Amino acid sequence: MKYEIVTFVNNEVRLDVNVSPSEDTVWLSLADMCLLFGRDKSVISRHIKNVILENNLDVNQVVAKNATTGNDGKTYIVSFYNLDVIIPLGYKVHSQNGIMFRKWANSVLKEYLLKGYVINENRTLITNENYVNLINKVNSIDKRLSVIEKTNLEKEKVFFDGEMFDAKSFISNIISKANTSIILIDAYADIKALEFLKYKKQGVKLSIYHSSKAKLSNKEVLDFNAQYGDCSTFINDKYHDRFLIIDQNDIFHLGASLNYAGKKVFAITKMEDEAIRDSIIRSL
Repeated sequence: MKYEIVTFVNNEVRLDVNVSPSEDTVWLSLADMCLLFGRDKSVISRHIKNVILENNLDVNQVVAKNATTGNDGKTYIVSFYNLDVIIPLGYKVHSQNGIMFRKWANSVLKEYLLKGYVINENRTLITNENYVNLINKVNSIDKRLSVIEKTNLEKEKVFFDGEMFDAKSFISNIISKANTSIILIDAYADIKALEFLKYKKQGVKLSIYHSSKAKLSNKEVLDFNAQYGDCSTFINDKYHDRFLIIDQNDIFHLGASLNYAGKKVFAITKMEDEAIRDSIIRSL
């Protein structure tokens, strides 16, 4: 299989990634994932085994053996793992780099797909059918990553006092998987809540419903929109509890305001009752 080498850079992490446009995926070695997620080999190896078992993955489909030349000049057979392993593993270790890598991989795969379309357009006549196939392929990439994310997103999580990093990683993962809209109902949401919400994808519409006593200023919202865009705020004094609604489909009950995530013991629970979800959305 022929791979393209594309460099992923995020803060101090730099990886040369094997991209396979024909397979709609990318591949990382164990060493790559250790660097990406900031964990040692024993931890990543254990999580790889669990991801494969828990998701009933076919090893022949998600693991590839490639010959790699080491620093000593010798050739070694190294195992590489695709997105079906990489994405769930990122959830297990609550990695901020994992969030950025998912976004990056999605954009790179689309870029190669569109580049292939442009090359073809310069050589042959492109029909409407070809263009429809292209759009369907682009949509299939989004759908595939969305399915992987949804399958591996934990439905309930409890955070204890001081677990600021874990809370931020978990909530940011939820925020980053939204494709169209995010609704936050949080009576006392302020600028600290925006620190979580900045991980939304570009173009995702963000609506924040807070009480008249909230300290979120218009200037803070304007500053947020200047960098991330599509944020609107609404005053609503009817709610005491806090809810996070993703794409008007997945709804999470928040045991505390996002302002205090990781500072006190609180839980996040995914609610499965669609009737409750719909009634909350209608009441806004």
